[in-house]
Parts: sequence; structure tokens; C-alpha cells
Amino acid sequence: VYNGLCDVITASAPGGETVRQVALRVIDIVSILEQMHSRVLVVSHGFTLALLTCMANQLPVKSFFSHVPDNTEVRVIRWNGAAITID
Repeated sequence: VYNGLCDVITASAPGGETVRQVALRVIDIVSILEQMHSRVLVVSHGFTLALLTCMANQLPVKSFFSHVPDNTEVRVIRWNGAAITID
């Protein structure tokens, strides 16, 4: 359904979340975690790690497909608390 046939940020499977909804949920939990801890270990699905990678590096969220990690890949993401926008 990608390849320009739909808006990748607002499209969803029936009953599923959009990329925008997931990204907003990720921002909420990261904001809470950064207030409580200076270092956090996150174990998650590649989709979520790709969103975190985009947001932490101020990349367009719609580019997250290019940042999905390989299975079992370890990724260090440094979050600086910068303002985050969802494209």
C-alpha cells in the first residue's frame, strides 16, 4: 500500500494505528522516561526503533521505512530532548 498509493503517515490497516498515532505514543513515553532516567534500555519492534531513530535525528517521520533495523540489531539512540514534529 506504500509506493505513493496512500499517505504513509495517516493510513492504517482496518482497526490499526496510523504511523502518526504510533509516533505520538512513542514521543509520550520517551518524554516520561527522559524525565525519570538519564539512561534507558528500550527493547522494541523495528517499526518503533525506526520512528525513534527518525525523531532523535530530526528526520522526517515518513522516512522511517529507510531506518528499520535488521532483526536483533543493537541500536544506540541518543535523545537530546529536542522539539519533535510529526510530518
